[in-house]
Amino acid sequence: MNVVRIALLLLAAALAGCASGPKYSEIKGSIPALNPDQGRIYFYRPSAIGAAIQPNILLNGTVVGEMVPQGFFFVDRSPGSYLASARTESETTVQIPLAANETRYVRGSISLGIFVGRPNLVLVDAKDALIELVDLGYAGTAALQAGPAGAAPAAAGQPPASAAAPEAVTGGTTQMKDLEGLLQEKK
Repeated sequence: MNVVRIALLLLAAALAGCASGPKYSEIKGSIPALNPDQGRIYFYRPSAIGAAIQPNILLNGTVVGEMVPQGFFFVDRSPGSYLASARTESETTVQIPLAANETRYVRGSISLGIFVGRPNLVLVDAKDALIELVDLGYAGTAALQAGPAGAAPAAAGQPPASAAAPEAVTGGTTQMKDLEGLLQEKK
């Protein structure tokens, strides 16, 4: 009986580290339209394996998010070539060519390491990525375009109704309160 309790406690602790934001399938219509002069990169981690290990993801040396289990986030950038990386006891990198008005997808995972799990990043085609994204929780820092409950998303290129400054759309820190109103109440 004690073994079962310990196993359940370990499972609960592992799942506590998973993304708790709204699911992609529920908010995909509220994600801001892509500026045609920029490209978008989605980072996602579909598995909870190694949930306690959540390395930072860097894009050209700048932290853009964390590899959150069962979570996703996105960043918009000017066209160019980007190097995404994540590091624990080892480092993984992936080169991302990005064109204007293009969306790229990078899947993250954790594999067995000597002391700590090893991060892996790989470019994935849109068809496969969109299937994997459906049930993942939003774990990003960009505010999504949402107004009060029941309101339509803001027009493309317009800041969300709750945004205090334009940087809320392109970066900054989003709290759960910033995402209120994304999901309509079920009646």
